[in-house]
Amino acid sequence: WACGALFNLTTLPQLADAVAEAGAVPLLVSNIRSTDDGRIATWSAGILNHITKFSGEHGAAVVEEDGLDVLIALAVQEFEEEQDMSKYSQECLQNLAGRDKAWRRQIIDKGGGEAVNA
Repeated sequence: WACGALFNLTTLPQLADAVAEAGAVPLLVSNIRSTDDGRIATWSAGILNHITKFSGEHGAAVVEEDGLDVLIALAVQEFEEEQDMSKYSQECLQNLAGRDKAWRRQIIDKGGGEAVNA
């Protein structure tokens, strides 16, 4: 439930920034990469989406943690049980692509062009 609480907190721009500054980005990327629980991956992708939407300077942490790979993998798949997982991942990638041309290029090169051009 901690992920759900963080998700709700990060819907406010100042709290999204605080969560990112507290070092949550590496943990969130790790959650997505290592969990078998679709709810945890969905909440984690949603929190990353809010962080990259409201706190653009923290997008670098997503890129540095190899978060593009896990977000692209989630964005291009269809999930019957956790439909928001793809949506949040696509939005996060769109946020990153809109902030930095080099990140956009990386996303496209890694196979996420469909997500950022949606």
